[in-house]
Amino acid sequence: MDGRLVLFDWAHAAQGPVALDAVFFLPSLVHEAGFDPTAMLDHYRSALEAHDITVPEDALTAQAALTAGYFAARAGLAVPPELPRLRRVQRAQLAPALRFAAERLGLPPPPATRP
Repeated sequence: MDGRLVLFDWAHAAQGPVALDAVFFLPSLVHEAGFDPTAMLDHYRSALEAHDITVPEDALTAQAALTAGYFAARAGLAVPPELPRLRRVQRAQLAPALRFAAERLGLPPPPATRP
């Protein structure tokens, strides 16, 4: 599309909180590609601001905590037979989600988590 990258999350396609979309996607970017979550969030913010959309800092912080909690709550559950890699991926996403939430909340970094 005119040299632009366009991402579609068809599994959860819906209109919802912009902060949730941004922050929930960050652990995947960090885990899979090694991107810096703060830098990626800055890029996301710039793209939104080009469309006169702003995301309050407290909303980003709340969504960071929610995202870390989501992965923490699911990473230790039983592995569904039809999705054998699911929990391993969720554990891998948990580490960057926890680090980002701690950073946003002004907390010390969490101890290392194993994938």
